[in-house]
This record gives sequence, structure tokens and C-alpha cells, in this order.
Amino acid sequence: MTKGTKLSDLNYEIGGLILPSSKETDYKNLLYTQANDFQPETLKRRNKAGSGLRTDRFINIENSETPFDFDGTSLGAANKIELCQKAYYNFGLLRNTIDIMSELANSQIFIEKGDKNTRHLVKNWLKAINIWKVKDQFFREYFRSGNVFFYSFKGKIDINSSNKLKEIYGKEIEDIPLRYILLNPADIRVTASSSFVEADYHKVLNYYELSRLRHPKTEIDKKTFESLPKEIQEQIQTEMVPYLRLEPSNLNVIFYKKQDYEPFAIPFAWPVLEDINAKIELKRIDMAVARTAERALLLITAGAKEEDGGVNPKTISQLQSLFSSESVIRTLIADYTVKGQWILPDLNKILTEEKYKQIDKDIATALNALFFNSEEKFANINIKVQVFIERLNEARNAFLEEFLNPEIENLCKKVRAQNVPVIKFENISLKDEVQYIRVFTRMAELGIITPDQLMEAIDNGRLPSTSEQIEEGQQKFIEQKEKGYFRPLISGNVGNEGGRPAGTDGVPQTTKNISPLGGGQSNANIHQSDLNKSILLYNKILNSLETIAKEKFSVDNFDNNQEEMISLAARSILVNNGNNYKDVVNKYFDDPKFISEKNQLEIDELMLEHNINETQACILYYAKKN
Repeated sequence: MTKGTKLSDLNYEIGGLILPSSKETDYKNLLYTQANDFQPETLKRRNKAGSGLRTDRFINIENSETPFDFDGTSLGAANKIELCQKAYYNFGLLRNTIDIMSELANSQIFIEKGDKNTRHLVKNWLKAINIWKVKDQFFREYFRSGNVFFYSFKGKIDINSSNKLKEIYGKEIEDIPLRYILLNPADIRVTASSSFVEADYHKVLNYYELSRLRHPKTEIDKKTFESLPKEIQEQIQTEMVPYLRLEPSNLNVIFYKKQDYEPFAIPFAWPVLEDINAKIELKRIDMAVARTAERALLLITAGAKEEDGGVNPKTISQLQSLFSSESVIRTLIADYTVKGQWILPDLNKILTEEKYKQIDKDIATALNALFFNSEEKFANINIKVQVFIERLNEARNAFLEEFLNPEIENLCKKVRAQNVPVIKFENISLKDEVQYIRVFTRMAELGIITPDQLMEAIDNGRLPSTSEQIEEGQQKFIEQKEKGYFRPLISGNVGNEGGRPAGTDGVPQTTKNISPLGGGQSNANIHQSDLNKSILLYNKILNSLETIAKEKFSVDNFDNNQEEMISLAARSILVNNGNNYKDVVNKYFDDPKFISEKNQLEIDELMLEHNINETQACILYYAKKN
């Protein structure tokens, strides 16, 4: 630029673009041109963010992990299973949920089908393998990692208690699983293949396990080493073996909802681990904030405004030196211009539960933790309980169908037994049991089930399910009644008690027709005079027994129980020896004989038919008989 040249006369070059000087620029035309040039683009503007298709809209799902790892030759899930195990160890809600599920699923089992000998054999085998411990470990591992690996050790089982099996097969049955050890699924790897239906499983061995196999110290170590193939035994003794192939005949594998193309089942807690980690992180932040309260500041203000005296530097210096010491007691003497206060963080705004609510809800929903959510409505909880019970039943079916019942079938094949027993679990019920108990009791009153079956139904909720069980129970009940068992202490039909039913107060009574004693279907065969004779005979027997009892037991009056026992004796003599009662009455208390089972059944039918008590039924029975 030469001397005298104006700045407005210069052209500027910026990045290869020559800008005209101010003299060469027609601002009016420029503004008009710019307006015309940009006007069409302004009319075409639209919000592409709202209508455009994102290329990474599933980026979070795409970047999520799969719970399997591949090392080139085999697949495993060690890291993910270990994370779930650590979450179970350290996170209370997850541990309580898994423990409750495993405890409720691990109910009592019972044996169905089969014959007496095979049921006895299976019962002894279940006792030998400690079935309760096997069930307990199975359900805990099933809900925790979803991958259950049982390795069995085989031996001999004694069958001396079963004479029939002993005669056929000898004293012992060989090659029977007698011990099951639960393997850590984090140590299991599977050989890569196109399908994992019949996979080849290997156990990762560490230095400690190798040393125990090389130098066995316990019986389990010896059996484990002896169960391995000879070539593996030689490798263990001579070199490092990273993987130990698990013999398929000794391995039982049960998975939690695994597909055929997946090498392992996905652990139950895997989808909720990120939420658990987020909650732990928030708790650590709260703990760090709480620790800052220990480092609270003490603010001291001294002096006043300049027009009111200002600040004395010496006072500030003295206050700093005074509070820099950590002495326990200090006395501060100052005028009204000195002010002191503690500066504390507002913990009520920081340590709140609001930030936990959504995470807690997500965790509880994922775990179906219905026992730990008090804000749920009853209707929702009722539905969740049904889903919860179905999940437990699914685990119990997996235990029976994929493990226990197949093992029992193999056991019966060893002895060539035809009738194979079946194991079942007792039902899980969270319902009110009062109504069920009433039904069971009524079934016992009608003779449909026996007293033993009634007690079992009340205790376990289980009724006899096969005709063999019903027939066996009834036959045993008949034999017990013939021996004098299960005689009622109170006469009469207990099932048809007098009086109004509960909850019918104020309701008018319907008209009923009252018929005379014995006025049912059998009334045409009984004459009134015969019935009167039967009543008189019963009263004679009863009076004779009362006289003999007073002399024999030296009493003047009887209590209710004694009167009932004398009435029972009178009924028995009337039915058994009515015509010759005088020969029996004097000896009855020394040699009592009750009503036979056959006669008692007919008397019970009369009670139900005519709605009468047992004494009246005995009188009617004697009148019909004679």
C-alpha cells in the first residue's frame, strides 16, 4: 500500500478469494442479490433430525456383551458367571431372592409307582447319595448361574434288605452312582462345534487341583483320579494338563433355559448386573459425601464496613493463628463485630432415596422379587405369585426330568426291574389351607380316605392318586378297626351335628317332615313292637352294666367319659349278644368285645340313611336282625 492510498480503495485477498474494495461494491444490488439467492433455501428448510433415519439408533444394543468367550478351540462363560457369583455374595436383594427361590423349590419328595421292592431300593439309594444336599445345591446353582454340572462317583449298593432282589442279583449291585459333586461352572469349557446338543465338556485345572490329583489326600481325590482314563492319568503325572475332559457317563448337565445353539445357559442375574453396579456406585458416592461432613469448615467473620470501622488486619491474623491449632478447648473473646458459623453441606438434599427408586424398581422387576416390594397392590402380587410358583415348578421339573428320574431308570436297568418308580415333589401352595383341610376331613368322615391318609393330606396336601394306594390304605384300615382301633369316643353321627349352620342366624327355618325312628326305606320290614322290644333290651343291658360298674369300680356317679364307655359297651353287647346278654354282662369289663367290622359298616349305613346317632342305629339294627 503506497502513501496516500485509502484503505477503502484496496482489494483484499483471503484464501484465494479477492474481495472488492468499498468503492467497487454496489451494496444495494448486493443486498438484493443475497435476498434473492437465499430466499429459495429458506423456503425449503425442514427439521431433518425429526424425520431422518439414524444410522446408530441401536448402538447401545449392538455394543452390549454376550456372556460367552471363545479362545479359538473352546467356549466358556467364566468371567460372566464369576460376576454373577460376586453379585450373589455382595448384593443382598439378589442373594435373598435366589435363596428364597431355592428354599421354596427344595420341598419334600415322594415315590410313586413301582413295586414294593423297587421302591425300597430307590429309597435306600436316595439315602446313600444324600438327596437333600443334592437338591439344595442344585436349586441354588440353577438360579444363580443357570449351569449345573454334577459329576458322579460310582460304587456298590447293598440290597440285603430286599430278599427278592438278593436272590436274583446277589448281595450287591455294582457300578451305581453313590456320590454327586457339584462342579463350578466357571471352570467348565465346551469344545466348539456347530451344535451343542451333545457337547464335549472340559474342566479347567489350576495348579492346586493338579497337585491334589497327583498326590491324592482324601478318598474323593483318589476316586476322582481313578475315574479318569489311563492316558489322562499319565498326562497328569508327567506334564501340565490345562483341561481335563469330563467323562460323559459320569457327568449330568442341567441348564436354565438354554438353546441348542448356545454353549451355556445365561445366568439368571446377568441382565440385572448393570443396574446392580449402578446402585453400588451411587451408594459409594453417598458414602463419600457423608465422609466430607467430618471436614466441615468454621467460618469466622470479623470487622465491619469501612465507614463503620473497617477490618483490622491484626485481628484477622490473630484469629487465623488461634484456629490453626487443633487444641480441644479454645476460648474466643471478641466484641459484637465477630461472627462464627459452621459451613456444612446440606445432606438432606444430597443423601435422598429419590435417585434409588427407579434403579430399585428395575432390579426388583428383573428379579421378580415380589417378597421385597411393599408398594405393590394385592392384585398385582397375586399374579406375580402365580408366575413365581410356575418358575419354581419349572426348576423342579428340570431336576426330576433331566436328572433324578433318569438316574433312577438307570438304577432299575441295572437290576432289570420292570416297574420303575417315579419321584415327585410335594406341591407348593401359598393359598389358605383351611378350606382344603375341611374337604379332607369330610372325605375321612365319609370313609373315602383313611385316618393315615387324612393326616398325610393335612400335612402335605397329598391324596392317594392310584387305585393300588386306595385299596392298600382301606385294607390296612379294616385290619386296624377289627383290632378295635379308631373307635369314636362320642356316639352319634359327627358329620351331621344338630343346630343351625354357621352364619344362618335370623333366617326362617324351612318346614321339615319328622319321621319316626327307622322310618326310612327299611321301615316296612320292622314292626313297631319289635322296635319297642329292642329299646327295652338296650335299657336293660345299660342298667345292668351301670350296676356292675358301680360295684366293680366303687363309684356312685359317672362322669361323661365313663358314661360314654358304658354306652359303648351296651351297644356292643346288644349287637353281638342281645339274646344272651345276661351271660356276657358280668364278664364284659374283664373281656370286652367290640362290634365287628361287618356289623359296624351296616350300622354306619343306618346312621347315614336315617340321620340318627350310633345308639339309635344299634337299636334299629337289632330290631331288623331279630
